Amino acid sequence: MAQLGARLNGIQEVTGSIPVGSTSSEKNGGRLGDGPPVSLFAAGDTLPSMAPWVLLAASVLVAETLHSACPAARAPLGFPAGIVPAALLADVESYRGAWRTRCESAEGAPVAPLLAQATRIERAFQPLLGKLEGERGLLDRASEFLPGFAGTSQEIVFLRVDLEPFAALATKGSAEDRSFLEAYLGLRGSDPFPPWLERTVDYGGCRRLGSYDWATAFEAARKLAASARSEVYAQMARALAADLRDQLDAVSRGGPICVCETKDRALAALDAAASRLEAGGDPRVAASVKGAAGAVRTGRSQARWECTIP
Repeated sequence: MAQLGARLNGIQEVTGSIPVGSTSSEKNGGRLGDGPPVSLFAAGDTLPSMAPWVLLAASVLVAETLHSACPAARAPLGFPAGIVPAALLADVESYRGAWRTRCESAEGAPVAPLLAQATRIERAFQPLLGKLEGERGLLDRASEFLPGFAGTSQEIVFLRVDLEPFAALATKGSAEDRSFLEAYLGLRGSDPFPPWLERTVDYGGCRRLGSYDWATAFEAARKLAASARSEVYAQMARALAADLRDQLDAVSRGGPICVCETKDRALAALDAAASRLEAGGDPRVAASVKGAAGAVRTGRSQARWECTIP
């Protein structure tokens, strides 16, 4: 889900960087290489086993997140007539009804089926983004009537699933819901701008080849996919690993790219990641890392060493 629903207006880096921008910027759950993200729920923990101050912080966060998502499920649907097909509108109303049921019930329910429905709706909306963009401010207001979604038409155009409301619902969901969403958000974050890119002032981004922990990210994504029992979670983890490979393969293919670190630091980090992945029995991913390192080493990548991290 790293690139779900994003369409650029000429502001994406030529080698395929993920676009920057979010209705709630700086929502990343921490970036590999910058220290571990703050975690509210450790895998397997339940709320009663946690310290009172953690429970209080978690309760406040959940309440604030659902404070906007639950009213959105009850608000009038904001899509104009004639743009959204009737079958899709029916699916949206079914989805909003499922959200209302969860918001109004004290009983817990698994989150994965609701998230699977949201991802299906997201895919169905992608061919309609051009028309929806023409409805002034509609995508920017989508979260007001479409719970668990974020959208914008400012600089970039997207309508995508926002995982934070689902993570809030997961406090009443299954153990898998809590552990997977906690781990996934810690690894990927919820901002459309991914943690392996450094945000730049031109709404593009530079790859963090030397400061992003590629090996740890690949290993974590693989473990998430292997441990997922719900198909939607397995798909998300596999898509994350594919996004990581795509970033490195784009570097390998050559052409102009923007890199944040010095060449020496980038090469040292990539070489170390390739060795670690090979030793860990992941030769396919190691080949992608080696290919990126080779492109940087030979100059085939035509790297611009900007926003340099010392």
